[in-house]
Amino acid sequence: MIGALILAVIFRLGDLSTKPYWEDEVYTSVRVSGYHLETVRQQIDSQIISIEALSQYQDVAKADRSWGDSLAALLNRPEHAPLYFVLARAWAQVFGGSVGAMRAFPAVTSLFTLPLFYWLARLLFNSATTAKITLCLACVSPILIRYAQEARPYSLWMVGILASSVALLSALHSNRRSAWAIYSLTVALTFWTHLLSGPLFIAHSLYVLILRRYEKIDLKAVSIHRTNVEGDSPSASTDPSFQRPSVDRLRLLNFRKFLSFGLLAILPWLGQMFSQFESVQAVTEWQSKPLSLGDLMGGWLNNVSRLSFFWMPPGQWLMFVAFWLLLFAWCLFCLLSSAHLRQWLLPVLLCVIPGGLLVGLDLVFGGIRSLVPHYSMPTYLGAIFVLSFGLSFGVSRLQRPPIAKGRRYFQAGLFHIVLVLMIFASWNNLRSPVWWKDSQLYSLSVAQAVTQTATPITFVSDYRVGNFMSVGLMLRPTDRFLWFREKELIDKGVDVDRILGSADNIFLFRPSEYLLDRVEDGAEQRQLAVEEMEIQDIYKISRPMSQ
Repeated sequence: MIGALILAVIFRLGDLSTKPYWEDEVYTSVRVSGYHLETVRQQIDSQIISIEALSQYQDVAKADRSWGDSLAALLNRPEHAPLYFVLARAWAQVFGGSVGAMRAFPAVTSLFTLPLFYWLARLLFNSATTAKITLCLACVSPILIRYAQEARPYSLWMVGILASSVALLSALHSNRRSAWAIYSLTVALTFWTHLLSGPLFIAHSLYVLILRRYEKIDLKAVSIHRTNVEGDSPSASTDPSFQRPSVDRLRLLNFRKFLSFGLLAILPWLGQMFSQFESVQAVTEWQSKPLSLGDLMGGWLNNVSRLSFFWMPPGQWLMFVAFWLLLFAWCLFCLLSSAHLRQWLLPVLLCVIPGGLLVGLDLVFGGIRSLVPHYSMPTYLGAIFVLSFGLSFGVSRLQRPPIAKGRRYFQAGLFHIVLVLMIFASWNNLRSPVWWKDSQLYSLSVAQAVTQTATPITFVSDYRVGNFMSVGLMLRPTDRFLWFREKELIDKGVDVDRILGSADNIFLFRPSEYLLDRVEDGAEQRQLAVEEMEIQDIYKISRPMSQ
């Protein structure tokens, strides 16, 4: 466990500044720095600017914008809850707005999830062994480390998910008003961190209602225990069957009341969202991209594997996923067959409710919501508790016959296999130039290709400004940028002379067909060559034209 904790710190805090700062992280820095994205577009549109000028929109120290500007930027784009961005602004005021500094905040925040994993496992399973195994898995799980190193709200959301679950179990146990008030506070903070927290609290509600309906405690056994300990005479006159629900009426009422208090806190922000519904709908339209069932299923398997590994060669991918699915199914069987209802119900609900709602929306309405890993964060956290129980079942039962002893060794071996797989995956990703060979690899390849020239370049595009700025962070201080709005290009035309005369080395980055056609026509008149590079959607303008 000590070794896993050391690795947790290394994997989360190591190599924060080298991986590409991708598009969504750029938007984080823009908001934290106090800029509206539309303001950035207006100020850089059709202007040849330097890297230094571009970086002012992503660094609080250079932006010279106030807290009011940051809050206005958040209100202008209310599809994201504001708590993380407000805290990130405070962090940037102290530590700066560099790539490493912005990623350090979620990395440090993610360390707070580790004691919460241990605490929640103790409350659920009442086993120090299971809690330690849960902590070990949480320390080195690749999916948790991946989002611990991203300048987005997901680490803080994990803290909220775990803290609210711990607060719920503690409040149900003690039924004190102070405990329920803490639960209400965690509900509010979790929602103010991520607006997709609704399924989490649906899972909490089902957990309480199902315990109220189906789990009973034996009052007779409790009375006999008291007699043995305190010398009282047993009495169960209040209930002839000697049983009562484990969640009594008062606990149920307290849960409803304090959950409602926590949910009411997010209403002002939801009102802001609905007041700008068209804007929110426009920026989330990409989630409705249609995919076939086969592609969706492939994506689900891909996401499932990321909890434990994602470093294997492509040809062996299916074999590892099959191993993972069988292992998880076996752990789930151990949990359902050996644990009490109050122990297995919450982890299972965390797995089923958030993930099931996203899958259902995609199947019914079409879209790719269920393929976005961070949307399913409660599912990943619930899966870790399922795994930890399955891998610890029998480990803590030392005084058993030989068959049980052999099973204990088998499960201990499985635990170490899973732990080693996770460590290898996280170590490989720590040393890799990008995470999981995803879309960031394209941006890195572009930056490496265009910076091979001996002289400064002009980087020209009419593609998404966030993607354009992401690549810009990896170029040289002497390079320059020229960005256009695609619609205004069509309305006003392209100033080809300005593009072709801006430098000796010019690169077009993901140009629209209109921009590419105009540049090619202008280059032909000037006897310049526009040639597509090996990297898709990158064009180099060479002078003079080769014979």
